[in-house]
Amino acid sequence: MVDIEKPYSISAFNALPDLHHAQGESIANGGPELVNNVPRPLIVRHGLESALGVGLLHRHFDL
Repeated sequence: MVDIEKPYSISAFNALPDLHHAQGESIANGGPELVNNVPRPLIVRHGLESALGVGLLHRHFDL
């Protein structure tokens, strides 16, 4: 298994878009269709639904 970990960065966190902006950008760029057509079938085919997930990186507040 691959485990990639980076040091926590406040500036990286603060650079993330807020939830509404991230969601809008995702929808405008075909994000839902991309997720449903690319990683989802692969995850399901290999029975990994309970082990893997796809998340939308966003923030709710500045640090």
